[in-house]
Amino acid sequence: NGKKVSGLASFGFKTCKARTVEIPGYYKKISHGFAFQNQNITSAIIGEGVEIIEDSVFFNTPNLENVRVSKSVGMVLGNCAFKSTKWCEAQGDYVIVGTVLLYFNGDGAVVNVPNGITTVAELVAVFRDIRKVILPETVTTLCKSAFSGRGNENIQEFVFTDSLVNIGNGAFGMNKWLDSFGDQPVIINGQLYRCKATESTVVIPDGITQICAEVFKDNTTIKKVVLPATLTSIDEQAFAGCQNLQEL
Repeated sequence: NGKKVSGLASFGFKTCKARTVEIPGYYKKISHGFAFQNQNITSAIIGEGVEIIEDSVFFNTPNLENVRVSKSVGMVLGNCAFKSTKWCEAQGDYVIVGTVLLYFNGDGAVVNVPNGITTVAELVAVFRDIRKVILPETVTTLCKSAFSGRGNENIQEFVFTDSLVNIGNGAFGMNKWLDSFGDQPVIINGQLYRCKATESTVVIPDGITQICAEVFKDNTTIKKVVLPATLTSIDEQAFAGCQNLQEL
């Protein structure tokens, strides 16, 4: 009816009877479950300026077959935003929303993320038999659990550049590539991603700028951690459950 609304509530369009939904760019975020299970929507246009799509926005909206998403969308939370839609099922090996790789549906052993992608979403390649992942220079962010889940256990190689600066908890999963580090710390572009600390005193090397989420979680051996001058951030729960930690 031409009227502007002030917000897009979760599940606000679940029963909407419109066939086309156009979301203007002055909304920076589309809330969780926005059109969850809507049976009427066939087309969705997400305008320039929208930045974040939360989980399950169009999940199980079965008749949604036409989707146009602006490149301003750089984050999709969860992995169900477009699941169980005709549009998603019609995509090829790579399902891309804005600049986010949402799913890899290919049968090959190599995930060669297309150039221009900035973010790899959660659980992007479950139930695939992946052996190698290649990230282009444009990728800056791996969301939590990006390469976790069944089908990722046999990954032997990750190829990435210095542009990868945001690594979510469990983004690299558990696989042969991580196993190859043994007990050595896993450091990625200045980020301490994993550290199997077995001594009471841990000295974080110079050059580390970030301690990733849950790196030392539940380690009861650590009593003292020496931080380098280069450190700028400590992610959530990095030292959670370190009951004997006395000094930072």
